[in-house]
Amino acid sequence: MAPSYPKKITLKAPAKVNLFLEVKGKRPDGYWEIETVMQPVRLYDTLILEEANDLEVVAKGEEIPEKENIVLSAAEILKKKSGFRGGARIELEKSIPVGRGLGGGSSDAAAVLQGLNRLWRLGLSRENLASMAGDLGADVPFFLYGGTCLCRGRGEVVEPLASKKVLHYVLVWPEFGIPTKKIYKNLRIILTETKRESKILIEGLRLGELEKVVRHCYNRLENTALNLYPQLGEIKNKLKEVPFLYSGMTGSGSCFFGLCQNELRARQLAKELEGQNLGTIFSVKTHLGTADGERSQP
Repeated sequence: MAPSYPKKITLKAPAKVNLFLEVKGKRPDGYWEIETVMQPVRLYDTLILEEANDLEVVAKGEEIPEKENIVLSAAEILKKKSGFRGGARIELEKSIPVGRGLGGGSSDAAAVLQGLNRLWRLGLSRENLASMAGDLGADVPFFLYGGTCLCRGRGEVVEPLASKKVLHYVLVWPEFGIPTKKIYKNLRIILTETKRESKILIEGLRLGELEKVVRHCYNRLENTALNLYPQLGEIKNKLKEVPFLYSGMTGSGSCFFGLCQNELRARQLAKELEGQNLGTIFSVKTHLGTADGERSQP
């Protein structure tokens, strides 16, 4: 019997949190060398992929500027490099806010690469997809692997970590986003300054020792963001007043997160922050795996 292939695929693309982010310095090619530990969390964009003659992206929710449509770019690069002649209609429902350091666009792009690889019956390996992902954005390869990962280089060198521990967070993001390029443009690295290391944090994740994780969370970009956007200081100061295990910024901002002991505590502290005009408050936990809730229709 001939294999049955789906004609419609639904994918959930998770957001991410940077538990650790250090900038090592600037590379000869102009990019920044980073080391970051990222973990996907259960805040999702939803993508529906269907067979079509041409490529089309329809976005619902938060508007995406056409020139920044990484979803369409992912479909185009996969079509070009695979030589596929057909197309797809991609319906994107945004829940992850743009410009908050949560990786929504990168996650969407990774989901498109994975989903169209199946829909178009290409049979490409994850390594093949990852080589394309690096051209789309530094965080895109991470989302292809799923789970907690250590990422180096521009972010495209991905090492999955042995961490099955579910962490619980409260996310807080203001009404405005921050362009990643602006943060890196204004970043000042002191070459003689001691760089932070992720080894103990990674060990804590592997052993399930939350105390080690908490003590070694770090984000080199946070001070730059606070200097450029002083209003972020209000969020940071409010989070300090709440008994989180750790609180800090994810990615290049503008979202901050608080790390909690368990799900109940996360919900309690999220409720405590409501009504303080900080922006959107959202409690989440670790997402395990890739493309959670994937569904296919023959």
